[in-house]
Amino acid sequence: MNQGDIMKKIIQIVSFLALVFVVAGTDVQAQRTTKIDANIPYDFAIGDDQFEAGKYVLRVRPSNSGASIAELRDSKHRVVYEGFILDSADTGNGKANLVFDRSGSVARLTQIRTGEKGFALNDKPGSDRSVNLASKKKDKDRETKN
Repeated sequence: MNQGDIMKKIIQIVSFLALVFVVAGTDVQAQRTTKIDANIPYDFAIGDDQFEAGKYVLRVRPSNSGASIAELRDSKHRVVYEGFILDSADTGNGKANLVFDRSGSVARLTQIRTGEKGFALNDKPGSDRSVNLASKKKDKDRETKN
């Protein structure tokens, strides 16, 4: 073997290893996506967006920013909602479920529980969740000081 053949062999091996790492990384990312099939029997809202009762597929996946993303698809597999969601303490105790607040005129999706992890959604239309959390903390601080 001459030096040219050795270099070709090294390039082939390095290319193969790079391809293996890319495929393995894609597989790991796909495994962290959670899919929930839901048949929601009533009209509902997520933030400002309203949806009709029906069959939906909800996927929760991590993003590069460290937050998670919720993607809602309708029965025709069209993405009808996509947004960031925040970690919460409620996990669903091994069972995936969706939690709705039905106190208003429209049921609002407020939590997604995957069974292993819980997520909170924006609970009021047009509001910024971080502002809501900050104001709740201030109210809680006021309660403990009085």
